Amino acid sequence: MHSRGFGTGKLVTWKTLPLGQVASVEREVVDPRTLGSEIVDLYSIRAYDEDRIPVTVPAHRIHSDKFVVPPQSILVSRINPHIPRVWMPEVTAERLSLASTEFLVLRPSPLIDGAFLAYQLMNSRSNQQFRARVTGTSGSHQRVKPETALEVRVGVPSFDVQRRIAQAIEPFDDSDRAEVRFGRLIQKVLRDAFRAMLGPTLEPPSVGSNRRNGPSGRQSRQAGNRVRLAEVAEFARGVSYSSEDLAASDTALVSLACVDRRWGFKLEGLKSYAGRYAPEQRLLPGELAVSHTDLTQDALVLGRPVIVQSSPDYSTLVASLDMVAVRPRNESVTTEFLYGLLSTPEFAAHAYGYANGTTVLHLSPRCLEEFEFTLPGAEAIQTYTRFARPLHAWLVNEGQVRILKARMRSGLVERAFNSLSGSPDPRGSARA
Repeated sequence: MHSRGFGTGKLVTWKTLPLGQVASVEREVVDPRTLGSEIVDLYSIRAYDEDRIPVTVPAHRIHSDKFVVPPQSILVSRINPHIPRVWMPEVTAERLSLASTEFLVLRPSPLIDGAFLAYQLMNSRSNQQFRARVTGTSGSHQRVKPETALEVRVGVPSFDVQRRIAQAIEPFDDSDRAEVRFGRLIQKVLRDAFRAMLGPTLEPPSVGSNRRNGPSGRQSRQAGNRVRLAEVAEFARGVSYSSEDLAASDTALVSLACVDRRWGFKLEGLKSYAGRYAPEQRLLPGELAVSHTDLTQDALVLGRPVIVQSSPDYSTLVASLDMVAVRPRNESVTTEFLYGLLSTPEFAAHAYGYANGTTVLHLSPRCLEEFEFTLPGAEAIQTYTRFARPLHAWLVNEGQVRILKARMRSGLVERAFNSLSGSPDPRGSARA
């Protein structure tokens, strides 16, 4: 087939071939438990959906067989291909890389550039071919067999054209990975800075310390006194809703799906919402919300605070029933201080003690109200706030910047590869 070369305007000739002619499936399996305490990078479906960064863990904590991921390989999800998941692992010599067996581990041949192939497999037409080859009756657990996946046809222009296309898209991926890592660094800096600057806040009370100096508790808000969080913050439980409320709207729910188990806010978790809500249930960008539910027994996100981000798609955000809005009650504390306080291991341990449930964990409403700490002086809080506020501002806008870049990247992928997805003829070349 002849088509306009991407970014050149020149006619180029290309052909389509079965995926199996330009890549092979790697099948080396390992039982991670045999590796003991060796640190490995784990590429899982969950990690892909969260932020496309592998989880680094001791191998013995992984309890099922995994594929070994060699350098220059491509991971393509076999499960539920209606959700396209194509991953280019950053395999290094420092650590062994392992992948869920729900991935196909593809090794590109010398005929094709690895990044070019990965981007082409992200294209909607390639995804349609994968979806046409699923097996399984359950809509939630459909899979593509490796042998049928290799029947998917891909466009193969000259290697020079492949490289030009890949090089046009790669900067978007590089930028995304850098921003994810920078966001995690900022979260860590905030936690470490709170500990360094306001550590005495978390020290247990000394013998004879006074939590309340008056019947109203007003004096307890003085610096150096033990206070309960309810004395300096107010809470608004999120809205209860039904499936009928999840209709198209410019309003969205901030739910448990917005809480990243590795810290941070996920705009991808927002749900369009057309129901009612109270004014105090509305969340503004930069405000603080705390998860009151956890779907796992590990309690990784139970009581986890998040900084609400700006959304490019919704003008109004509302806390759902599994979230609680936390706001300063008075001038004695700031949102930045409260976020730092609720990000500490001390609060996480406190929250776990208020958890109940078996398959799903829930926090008691008393958890936030009864958390005790030593109130720092106003100057100490303001010093920390001046340090933390610019970092909070970056986090507020980081999500929508990433989403907009991801959409630009997707548009570029569609434009680049739709011209390479012609109707293949039996001889392996495409007809115009």
